[in-house]
Amino acid sequence: MIHSIINCIITTIAIAMSPMVLQAEAPKDGNFISAGVLAYSTDPATNETVLLLGREFRGENELKYCPGEKWKSIGGTRDNDETTIQTASREFDEETGVDKETGKGGYGKNYILNRINPKLRIKHPRHASYIYLVEVDYKKISDFPTQRSELKQLAWVPAAVLYNAIDSAKKKHPGRFSDNMTKARCYAELPEQYTGEHRMLYPPLVDDLENDTLFRNALKVALAK
Repeated sequence: MIHSIINCIITTIAIAMSPMVLQAEAPKDGNFISAGVLAYSTDPATNETVLLLGREFRGENELKYCPGEKWKSIGGTRDNDETTIQTASREFDEETGVDKETGKGGYGKNYILNRINPKLRIKHPRHASYIYLVEVDYKKISDFPTQRSELKQLAWVPAAVLYNAIDSAKKKHPGRFSDNMTKARCYAELPEQYTGEHRMLYPPLVDDLENDTLFRNALKVALAK
């Protein structure tokens, strides 16, 4: 009799607690600010793993020490009650030229929505911003619509070249600014052959990737020695 009562009590407690356990284990985005995508593919001409980056002007209000034209991953600010995946997907559509009315252009509406692996994401070290690593089909830059939401230019850059730019900047420009921001974030630049005249990387992208191992391993880019 006593054993039956104890078992009943245990069962009741387990049932009552199970939603709490599930809720605690479920991934939570919280009140994040922005989300984006580091899209990668294989260049059929070179067989290299390449990353799709976009060029955009960022002013002094955001970049105190180094405003100007910057190369960044594709992403942007959250709308309303979006999840990080929804924000990343919408921003990818907008910045690769998908027409809002027809859903055509670029890769087509919601192309990456079901391609995102929730485990392949990293968080900015200081801000509530997330970036996902997503494999996409290779598309020539000339095949992207010229009418895009914000990005002035798109480019495929080899993954090894991007990480090398960040690693080199860390070696050449150690130390921090007075507000504790790393100096390297303002000096990482890409080779002109991939980007043209404007070569500097977006500092928050440098922040995201300078100590990253998750994306490096997935892209098979060796750590700097």
